[in-house]
Amino acid sequence: MSEIIKVRQKLKKITIFLRILKTIIFISPLILFVFFITASTYIVSSSGQSDLRGYGESMIEYKSVISESVYQWQGMIMQEMEEQGLSLEFLPLVLAVIMQESRGLPPDVMQSSESIGLPPNTLQPAESIHYGIKHFINVLNYADCTTINDQNRVFIALQSYNFGGGFVNYVNERGGKYTKELAYEFSAYMAKKMGWNDYGDPEYIPHVLRYFKPDNVVPYAYLFQDENNLSLAVQIATEQAGKPYVWGAMGPDAFDCSGLVIYAYKQAGFQILGRPRTIDMYHESNNFKSIPFESASPGDLILYDMDLKGITNHVAILLDKKLVRVGKVLKWQITMFHASTDEAALNEQITQKVYLEDSWWWIRQTKFIRVHDTK
Repeated sequence: MSEIIKVRQKLKKITIFLRILKTIIFISPLILFVFFITASTYIVSSSGQSDLRGYGESMIEYKSVISESVYQWQGMIMQEMEEQGLSLEFLPLVLAVIMQESRGLPPDVMQSSESIGLPPNTLQPAESIHYGIKHFINVLNYADCTTINDQNRVFIALQSYNFGGGFVNYVNERGGKYTKELAYEFSAYMAKKMGWNDYGDPEYIPHVLRYFKPDNVVPYAYLFQDENNLSLAVQIATEQAGKPYVWGAMGPDAFDCSGLVIYAYKQAGFQILGRPRTIDMYHESNNFKSIPFESASPGDLILYDMDLKGITNHVAILLDKKLVRVGKVLKWQITMFHASTDEAALNEQITQKVYLEDSWWWIRQTKFIRVHDTK
């Protein structure tokens, strides 16, 4: 009898063991899968770009919103970055810098006057962006930073935008790794050296990164005011190239200057009231509102006093506005489209025109206006 009990106990132990073994075999793939996902997540979160994004998002004061006053400069910023050879992967960081420096408010939107030895707020927006991007590139190069994914080098360069290039040497001489403690030490060192109460902003990195997100970039369509169909109006206008100029004509076979504007914008869906003349546009209406030159973008209108007698009598559509280098000087270049005159050759009556700052056309500009829908 005792032998039977012993056998039963053994069988029970074997049964329990087999059940445990079966459970292990069943859940092993699940355990491996969970381990793989956890490890992958850790690896991804340890990449440079994720760390940079995470640093900004961990700030207590983190804000994802870049103001409209900053976004208005994005086209000009992108142009400068392209011309100066700075990768557009740094664009969200540049926008965050401007948000911290000035909230995008003129004149010196990148606070770059001091980088070329001028008093603060000396530079106007276009010059500020030109020299600000130049200074940004210089500190990136000095910090040996070639990609937004290199968090340590980005931090050193970013703090150097505020402190100056001396901070790069200071960090490199102390191991080459950015820390907030080093930023405070350098600030105190320079303040004592200069005989000032303080020097720069040792909290510059968290102050900038609270506005940083890789997706904090406005699509180009926004820069082109595409939500208001201005790009469509520009397309319709330029398709009229080569047609004749006839005073008072509003298309579709011939146009005068204001007739071309009204035709193109109405075809693009704008509810323009009546048949406003160029002078009506000057005095504004429900459709036309003045804007500063700095804010003008493709699809806005340019008004002219062709006779320099204080009477606005011509209108054109802005196609492009950018700074170009003429010798050693930066000058504005305007590209516009208009119905010019019936005295020109037919292929030049409705056409594109490019001119520089201080030129014949430039000095006749009186106003930049934006078309507003009345719907």
